[in-house]
Amino acid sequence: MHFGWRTVSKTPFTLRLLTRLFANPRYQLRSCTGKSQAENLEDFEIDGSTANLQLEPPGYSNTLFAMNFLQSKIQERRPKENEEWDEILEKTLELPNYSSNINKVSINGVVMTLCLQEKNFDLALQFLKYLEDKGEEINHGTLSVFMKLCYSCWPDSSEEIILKYYDILRKRLTIIDTFTAENCILAISLTSRWKEYKELLEHVKFSGSIGRNLYTVLVSTAFRNKQPNLGWSLLHQAATEGKTVTSAAYSAWFEYCAENNPTVQGAETLLKFSHEWNIGLDDVTADDIQQYFEQIVKPAWKVEHTSINLSGTCMACRRKLPTIFITKEEFKKLSESFLENVVIGKDVFTKSTPEEVDRFSQFLDRSLPYDVVIDGLNVALALGSRSSVAPIDFLIDVVNYFLDRDMKIMIIGRLHMLKWPKQKFDYIKKNCKVFLAQNMYYLLLK
Repeated sequence: MHFGWRTVSKTPFTLRLLTRLFANPRYQLRSCTGKSQAENLEDFEIDGSTANLQLEPPGYSNTLFAMNFLQSKIQERRPKENEEWDEILEKTLELPNYSSNINKVSINGVVMTLCLQEKNFDLALQFLKYLEDKGEEINHGTLSVFMKLCYSCWPDSSEEIILKYYDILRKRLTIIDTFTAENCILAISLTSRWKEYKELLEHVKFSGSIGRNLYTVLVSTAFRNKQPNLGWSLLHQAATEGKTVTSAAYSAWFEYCAENNPTVQGAETLLKFSHEWNIGLDDVTADDIQQYFEQIVKPAWKVEHTSINLSGTCMACRRKLPTIFITKEEFKKLSESFLENVVIGKDVFTKSTPEEVDRFSQFLDRSLPYDVVIDGLNVALALGSRSSVAPIDFLIDVVNYFLDRDMKIMIIGRLHMLKWPKQKFDYIKKNCKVFLAQNMYYLLLK
């Protein structure tokens, strides 16, 4: 039995490469003759050319690879008797499996993963019953994926089903991997035993960290179960770790407020949190805030979307936002941190030399302060090589923008910028303080 497709050469390496390529479900074979996949396999093409290449052992008459075949059965979305499951698994293991990801040990987990991919909860549950009827122990990988499926397909799943398989999994495992612990937290967050997340969270922390989506689920669960202090504690913990939850957590907060304390304070609490941690709120949360004020808070408020101009003025009420103020000590700390981590970096020898850094520090001491600092090369080349605007002309446009606003400008660049048109570069030097570092190729050669 042969396939026909274009090959560059008929070396063993090429054959191995093509078999791995077309074992991937993303790549599909296309018939030249219009024959169905169950018919003769001789005429297949890629890019209009054909060649003979034997891929399947003699006797096979189905063009589906193992993963394709198994996925097609999951996508049927109909109940299957135990005898049919036997046939599906047996046939899958017989079919060509060039990616080597399906075997007798892994096939149950692959079935469950495909059920999760298709969000087919009923078929997944039926498959577990099939394994139980056979007296086969369900491995923890399969159960772990099923936990995530229960969360994804709620409310098709139920507390009874979740806790049944969750308890089986917990009894079997003393140490839980991060993936399984996260999936268990997702599932039990929908049940009355949601507080067991605390123990599972320790397993997550042991080999990883709490991700954004998991924090979102934990916060939402706390608010849904009328535990606002816990919810806000988790929000602050996430912010401390530099992680922001999704809008679903904030929606859960407004739902809690609407049911228990429908006052302005609910929205103010969220806005203060956003301000404290400098967290931007997306359009979904903005809509939640508007709906909360207009429909929940009594008396109802008038709310409208607005924008803030460059001077910090609200275009709706025309009030100006307060200016951010930092002390001299804070500014000194900021400037030192910027110099150390951005300008100098972790290894001064990769982008500069100690002498040059010293020269730059002396330059700053003589010329500070500045209103704006411009990376000359990045700005000049921002439009790309296809732009009709010369790099130096674009840099001059940016310089003029700040000059029109009476700002003192510093430009950082490299020595090869001196090769730009002299008259135009003289204009930049006349209106800005310019520091040119050595060229990168010089540093590498040195």
